[in-house]
Amino acid sequence: MKLETFIEVETRAARKKAREEGLAEGLKEGESRFAALVRIMMKDLREEDLLQAASDPEYRQKLYKEYGIL
Repeated sequence: MKLETFIEVETRAARKKAREEGLAEGLKEGESRFAALVRIMMKDLREEDLLQAASDPEYRQKLYKEYGIL
């Protein structure tokens, strides 16, 4: 069995941390995006469409494009 070098261990740890930070940032951005969609659709009285968007990712993407939420 090969012993890992200090650099290999540190590199793996740095990659893991970067991946976790990226996932957290992506989640935060996704939540902000969906919150913006909710606010706009509630203002436009589109509750039924919002319910569908909550469970249908393809429909949600369509609405993001419709409202220009990037």
